[in-house]
Amino acid sequence: MTDNIIEFTTPAQVQAGCDLLEQMYPKQPAGRVHNYIPRMLTEGGWKMIGIMGIEHTERANAVILYTTGVRMFCGKYMQLDSLFIRPEARRRGYSSAIFDWLEVKAKELDCDRLLLESLVESFNAHKFFFRQGYHVRGYVVNKLLNDKYES
Repeated sequence: MTDNIIEFTTPAQVQAGCDLLEQMYPKQPAGRVHNYIPRMLTEGGWKMIGIMGIEHTERANAVILYTTGVRMFCGKYMQLDSLFIRPEARRRGYSSAIFDWLEVKAKELDCDRLLLESLVESFNAHKFFFRQGYHVRGYVVNKLLNDKYES
C-alpha cells in the first residue's frame, strides 16, 4: 500500500491536503489551515505526504506533514505532524502504511529518531502510536500566549 503514498507538491494536492486538515482543526479560525500549511511547506522545510482518493482524485484520503532536523537530546530526527485520515476512509490501513513509509524515509535520511506530539486527550491516536512502537520519552511543555488559537 505504500506505493499509493505520494508527496503533495502541486497546488491542487496541497489544497486537497489543507481541505482534509481543516476537518482535524475545526476550532481554528477560518483560513488558518490554508494559510499556515503552505507557509510550513515553503518557509519551514516541512513536506506533506498522503493518499489521494481513487474515486475523487481531487480529494485527499490521508495526509501527514514531516520535517527533519537535529536536536541535542536525540540527534538527527524526523518530526511528524497532523496525521489525519478522512473519516469515511478509515480502517483501510492508511495510517500504518504512512507510518511504514515514513520510517523507511527516515532511515534513508539517516535519522536517529522519529518524533511526534499528540494532544493528551487523543486516546485513539496514542493506542495507534504505541502499536507502531512509539513510546513516551518526555513531555512537550508549553505556555499558551494567545487563547484564541486553541487546538
